[in-house]
Amino acid sequence: MSSVFGGVPRQVVELWFDGRITLCLSEPIVTEYQRVLREIGAVSESDEGVLIEAFASGEGVLYTADPPPIEGASADPDDDKFLECALELEAECVTSGDSDLLELKSYMGTPILTPRELLKQVGEAPGE
Repeated sequence: MSSVFGGVPRQVVELWFDGRITLCLSEPIVTEYQRVLREIGAVSESDEGVLIEAFASGEGVLYTADPPPIEGASADPDDDKFLECALELEAECVTSGDSDLLELKSYMGTPILTPRELLKQVGEAPGE
């Protein structure tokens, strides 16, 4: 969600838009993204629609409607949905700025990276 403010997280989203990475989503994740976007008023309704349409397009997106539940993996139970999705879709990594997820470093063999770490991994020099 922090990508709406620019910076390094925005560069990760641009990698997705450019087709260089695949975004893994689940229904609970999309629902949370919509809720947070509305709560913080970070984007207009039309921009939110464009983002949701991009999610739904299937282009550069893997989607699972109802991944098997994981409980208690993260200190914040609301973060478990990201791990569930990653495991179900066999993601190469989880990218997040969330401290509870980053504290895990990895989950069931799936690394958890900051946006900056992901950019380094794919050979993109993070902009400042």
